[in-house]
Amino acid sequence: RRTVIAETAVAFVGAPDVDAVAKAAVGAVVALAGDAESWSSFVEMSPSGPTVVAVAGPSPCRVGDPADSELTASWSERTASDGPAWLAVKDVDHKFPCSERFVAPVVVDDQVRGLLVVGYTAEGADEFLPTLGLVSAQMSLALRSLEATEERHRAQNERQFQSLVQNSSDIVTLIGPDGVVRYQSPAVQTVLGRAVDSVVGQALEVLIHPDDAASARAQLTKVIVGGLAASANFEIGRASCRERV
Repeated sequence: RRTVIAETAVAFVGAPDVDAVAKAAVGAVVALAGDAESWSSFVEMSPSGPTVVAVAGPSPCRVGDPADSELTASWSERTASDGPAWLAVKDVDHKFPCSERFVAPVVVDDQVRGLLVVGYTAEGADEFLPTLGLVSAQMSLALRSLEATEERHRAQNERQFQSLVQNSSDIVTLIGPDGVVRYQSPAVQTVLGRAVDSVVGQALEVLIHPDDAASARAQLTKVIVGGLAASANFEIGRASCRERV
């Protein structure tokens, strides 16, 4: 058991993403459950409801399956302070061949991010639940660490972006899916005589010549829908005249 826990901790530390963390967790609890029929799944919330994102062992569910009714009900009842617990299965829909499961919430920043589920164990609840709780706690720490790393990377990328555009002589404009300017580089003042504050928050169609509005809107739609680069020539308002850019 100590070996499995130690190896799982190493796997969590080296996991590059949430999927890898989930796979390490379900694999660990199957090994710790100690029965040939032991299986595990990790369920997290998706737009369509609780969904299975990782499985190990002879699991009755597959990745991508919606959680069954008992797990869905259990999710709504779970709080961040809850520990691992035994969950009876009524097997109304005949999806699960076992009569009981063990469920542990995985909590990050006081929010339940998922449920670690185990079926069939060689030990009883009193012996296995503390072990399941240990793995879920390790998983919580791994997910928190991943999110912190991602946040640092985002902050670093933002700093690099700011460094590139702040001193550039080129105009760099970030436009949201709604067509509203979210960011404008300082070069707009030098090139077009416009203050940054007069551009940010404005709709693209307000800034360009009416004759070019349809073309600009079409190019923006192309980028949003297809994720493709697009280019176009259009007139944008200078401080005192129209400028072809």
